[in-house]
Amino acid sequence: MQLIDTHTHLYWDDYKPDLDQVINRSLQAGVDTTIIVGTDIDTSQQAIAFTNYRLPITRFATTKP
Repeated sequence: MQLIDTHTHLYWDDYKPDLDQVINRSLQAGVDTTIIVGTDIDTSQQAIAFTNYRLPITRFATTKP
């Protein structure tokens, strides 16, 4: 079964101390697609920056300017 996390804000400061653990728990739970949503232009750019992160399959949704 494919699991998709349809709305995340992994760029929030709250996740920074243990971001790798958060992502690993998600992967262990079977989540293979993560949608990272920006709330404005700055956070949309942060969401796009996750293209270089170690997620096996990642999709991005951002707000319009």
